[in-house]
Amino acid sequence: MASSTSSDFSEPATKRRKTEKWEPLGKETDGNKFWGPYLSERQWGTVREDLSSDGACWSYFPYEAAHERVYQSGEDGIFGITDKQSKFCISFAVWNGKDSHLKERLFGLSGPQGNHGEDVKEVYYYLDNTPDHSYMKALYRYPQTEFPYDILLQDNKARSCQELEFKLIDTGVLNDGKYWNIYVEYAKSRENPKQLWCRYTVQNVNQDDSATLKLLPQFWFRKCTDDKQEYENDSRKPQSSHIMQINDHTAQVTYDLGNFSVSFDINDQRPTLLFTDNKDDPCGESGGHGCKDAFHKFLILNDRAVVKSDKRGTKCGALFELCTPAGGSIEVYWVLSPEFSQTNLDLQAAKRIFDDRLEEANDFYDKLFPVSWNDEQRKIARQAYAGLLWSKQFYYYDIKQNKALLERKESPLDSVIAGKRSSLESEGAGCSQQLAHVDLLDSLANPVHIPQETCGGDTKNQLVEKDGRNKDWKHIHNHDIILMPDKWEFPWYAVWDLAFHVIPICRVDPDLAKQQLILILSDTYMHPSGQLPGCEFNFADTNPPLIPWACLHVYKKTGSSDTKFLKTCFHRLIFNFSWWINKKEDGSSGLFTGGFMGLDNISVLDRSAKIPGYTLLQADASGWMAHFSLCMLEMCVILAQNDPVYDDLALFFLNHFIRIAEAINTSIENGGLWHEDDCFYYDVLKGKTDRRPLCIRSLVGLIPVLAISRIKHTDLMNVTSLRDKLQALKETYPSYVLFSDDGDVILTQVPTERQKYIVSYLNNPDEFLSPFGIRSLSKFYDQNPYEFQLDKERILSLYYAPGESNTNMFGGNSNWRGPVWLCMNYMLMESLEARGKDFTILGSNMGDETFSKLAEDIARRIISIFLPDETGRRPLHGSVSLYDLPDWKDLVLFYEYFDADTGRGCGARRLTLSTVIRKPSVKVLSAEHQKQVIENINLEGDWHISEMVICKCELLVLLIRSGTWYRGKEETLKLAIMYMGCNGDAAVME
Repeated sequence: MASSTSSDFSEPATKRRKTEKWEPLGKETDGNKFWGPYLSERQWGTVREDLSSDGACWSYFPYEAAHERVYQSGEDGIFGITDKQSKFCISFAVWNGKDSHLKERLFGLSGPQGNHGEDVKEVYYYLDNTPDHSYMKALYRYPQTEFPYDILLQDNKARSCQELEFKLIDTGVLNDGKYWNIYVEYAKSRENPKQLWCRYTVQNVNQDDSATLKLLPQFWFRKCTDDKQEYENDSRKPQSSHIMQINDHTAQVTYDLGNFSVSFDINDQRPTLLFTDNKDDPCGESGGHGCKDAFHKFLILNDRAVVKSDKRGTKCGALFELCTPAGGSIEVYWVLSPEFSQTNLDLQAAKRIFDDRLEEANDFYDKLFPVSWNDEQRKIARQAYAGLLWSKQFYYYDIKQNKALLERKESPLDSVIAGKRSSLESEGAGCSQQLAHVDLLDSLANPVHIPQETCGGDTKNQLVEKDGRNKDWKHIHNHDIILMPDKWEFPWYAVWDLAFHVIPICRVDPDLAKQQLILILSDTYMHPSGQLPGCEFNFADTNPPLIPWACLHVYKKTGSSDTKFLKTCFHRLIFNFSWWINKKEDGSSGLFTGGFMGLDNISVLDRSAKIPGYTLLQADASGWMAHFSLCMLEMCVILAQNDPVYDDLALFFLNHFIRIAEAINTSIENGGLWHEDDCFYYDVLKGKTDRRPLCIRSLVGLIPVLAISRIKHTDLMNVTSLRDKLQALKETYPSYVLFSDDGDVILTQVPTERQKYIVSYLNNPDEFLSPFGIRSLSKFYDQNPYEFQLDKERILSLYYAPGESNTNMFGGNSNWRGPVWLCMNYMLMESLEARGKDFTILGSNMGDETFSKLAEDIARRIISIFLPDETGRRPLHGSVSLYDLPDWKDLVLFYEYFDADTGRGCGARRLTLSTVIRKPSVKVLSAEHQKQVIENINLEGDWHISEMVICKCELLVLLIRSGTWYRGKEETLKLAIMYMGCNGDAAVME
């Protein structure tokens, strides 16, 4: 297993890598990304598979039905591989001889079943991946005793949302080493990247006893209703897409994207090739020949008649029976080649392929990470990037097609489904209740939501409406590879998650980052009104407008030369900006509504619900719109360097920014959102005759801090209209338009005189500052719960909850009432660094500390979540003793959020947004350490653009900023200027 990690570097890796050895891994060439980890890890229970009349997608297509019912819009598997259209799919299944069914996909609880919503109940890790997926590696841990399906279901059912989730690790089945490590590796041939090699290494961790495992690599075709090329299930007719046995170790694959052969070998032991069709089994366990569940019946029920005797079908499995010795391991290989072949698999050639690809992957990451990083940092970041690259998924959703299927009610399984649903619906946990009709005031006081109904927050069941779910989004026809938040828990795209994903991905694959942003802004995603989709449960849900920020970041981080990309994004974003102004602004007040805004349960009430007689004016929505305005303004400045048209457009966004800033900074009594006594921004319920602030110190009131932008004086030279306007605003709005000593313009939504109050809260351990970063809700509410008088009879309460949610709001699946969310911490650090040395935090509890130093302190706290502490444990693992063992201690999970008091990971386990926390991590080095690193580098070496140059440049700038000179001030500046000239980054010097 290769060990290594994520980083801070101002150029993407594809620019810094040695080019004489091989082409950049992220660059798409002919066929090098044809195969990839594009297969979902959960297709069951999704909106795309839901043809029910009531919209209960979890119970309509549960886990228990996935082995026998064919999916309509996708496929799933464990560490699955598929082509870019997901027509031909590859995964593996295992059976320990004891389980009740064949393990073909990851098991987990549905939203209604989990005491904190949906949750995968497996142990697996992404270990490695490269941008072109030329090398991929992952680890699955499978118990040798019976998998505790019922125990996991019943124990979670019995728990309340005030208790922790019950996980597979908690059952004890992995104790005493009674499990297999199943390492899965994929490698591509350099000569023909469509040739895909696979190696399974099955390791028996049990040191005392041997154990037999049935391993079944599987190959099958998706039911392609999306392109009218569905394979024919009638065996009397020729099949255009099929798999057929050629000899005892080779099968032939035929479909419209190419002809392939797959060959197997295990030290001369041949597998048993099994064939069936990927079609529904209407008979269930009682019968059915050549159906989707044939391999399950073949193994578990010992029914040999269910597979196809003609050795041909749309699904193929290669059955290996592996008797693994105590403490030993067995390797299994197969190769998929883009031609028909009956030759034997060459094991020595296979091993060379894996060795070569691993060496290239090591070389890639060695050059990606700063030389100053230690092995621990590299291991963490390498797994983080692995998870990010594994999160690619083929996503198909055609709303018109789903509506047509719903209307036709074609499924022959309706009666079977109805019977199974009645039993499944009674298995929900206490925190996930299902409500058909909810009184509006009741929904505010007790906002209970069916998890499958929303990723945001309608109290109304979307699917009981006449035209079905997402009825106003009929233009949606998604058929693309997208970076998913988590391929099991969130196997659907979320726009603001995607914005965070492209920030780190642009370091390793800038083309992918740009493609993802242009895709989400295209007309098959963006509504004709200009709204960007929320998520598949309710596309109309409103999320923070972070895509413009992401576009700007990607542009800057990928060389600042692709103005075509920036123009494309900018023009599409104008539609989205207009939608916000027209639909979410409260009149022309400069204040905005928004509802959900991605923050689930952060308020004392459900912010998405309609409130009779009131409008909820939101500090976060208003802050985000000021931030949006500044991002668009920055784009205008960049584009105006070569096109004066953008100079005038810049004035449009500047005026909006000033208008919003002035509105939000007005006192609550006078119509704004600033509380004069608390010195904080709050949401306000605005009625016809009264204004009721929700005085809750949370991330909602910190979002305005993010709206800050620095415009270089050199960039203003060619933007005369904007320059003149800023000079005028300096006099009329000095709180929002500031000029630095060097002539740069700083636009800030939070006035200088108010920043000290915000920082006092940020830097207070009794408020926002936790040992592991900035909390999402002040700890003040731990001992002082917030109460809000909803009406004459009801009082709502809000408590600090540092870990999982202790309420059932939005299904209880995530929590914004205390935990540390890395994505928001990253943005806060970025905004603090933007203030940099131009502002000192006067009048706060930090003395004369700078904002940059506060950002560095937050970064240290966040990094400590992943690093071993003084006891050798990583805080993210909590108190799980298994992670003290050598086989566990270096495995890192990237959780959705983290317990603010302990650092323990919570929520989805593979939400690799955490990889964006890179930049401040380099600055954790002391100035003396930085100098030592520089002294160990050959500064007089070749000045080519490489990681070494970038790293040295970064360190030199850090020394300059800190006043620590290498070989004296003059020599340091001289070297820094030389670097600046080499990498073309004019912003590297201040």
